[in-house]
Amino acid sequence: YWINMASFLFLIFTGRMEGRKGNSANSCCLRYVKKPLPQRILKSFEHTHFSCKKPGIIFITKKDRRICANPNEQWVQDRMKYLSEI
Repeated sequence: YWINMASFLFLIFTGRMEGRKGNSANSCCLRYVKKPLPQRILKSFEHTHFSCKKPGIIFITKKDRRICANPNEQWVQDRMKYLSEI
C-alpha cells in the first residue's frame, strides 16, 4: 500500500512541475498559463508527449523557464507560428 501511495504522490508531484524540466517525451501539463505570454520573452516551444492526458505546448523562455499553454488558444498558435518563423 505505501509503495503504491508513494508512487502515486511522486507522479502527482512531478506532473505539477508542468514541463519545467525534462524534454517533451516526459513532460506533461496539468494546468495551462492563464494569460498570454509576451512574445519577446520566448525562445522556443515543444509539444507535450502524446501519452499525456491533456495536449499542451511548453514554451521555453529566454531565461529557460518552461511554461505550459493550451494549444487551442489563438495566442498560443500565434506564438508558435512566430517562433517557427524566426
